[in-house]
Amino acid sequence: DAMLDAYDKFIKKGGKVIFAGGNAMFKLVAMDENRISLMGDVSSALRRKMTGAINTGVSVPLYAPFQVLTPEHWIFQGTNLKEGATFGAASSNHNPDSPYQGVSGWEADQGTSDASGFIILAAGKNTRFPSHMLFKQTREGGWIFNAGTIPFGGALFADPVISKIMLNLLDTKKP
Repeated sequence: DAMLDAYDKFIKKGGKVIFAGGNAMFKLVAMDENRISLMGDVSSALRRKMTGAINTGVSVPLYAPFQVLTPEHWIFQGTNLKEGATFGAASSNHNPDSPYQGVSGWEADQGTSDASGFIILAAGKNTRFPSHMLFKQTREGGWIFNAGTIPFGGALFADPVISKIMLNLLDTKKP
């Protein structure tokens, strides 16, 4: 509970949060000077509120690129992507010999209609359970970004658009 309270206070102070993977905030843990203990699962309602998404299932095909839905968002500045363009075709998280490549998949998190204020920036081209790249601007001037997929981190080095998205997120001059 202390960790969730700290997150909430950070957001209310205009904090900016990057979830650069999938299945964010899944388990509750407690720690003391001797160990870290598993306390249970974070409820899906709380995950939706804090990350904008829940894990909906295994993607089919397992991996696919993302497709841009909101190219006007500042997160895509400097990428020259238009609506419908694809990116994230490669990630170092996968076996390069696999017939399926792309950033969307593995742990595919999707936004839900009750995840208040989150918009879908891009969606995976998977036919079932595509990942959603989500963003929420907070009233306090901060924001929450959720990549919605574990292979996002491995794509930082494999895909120039994913790299630029991360650089935009880390740019302190951006909103």
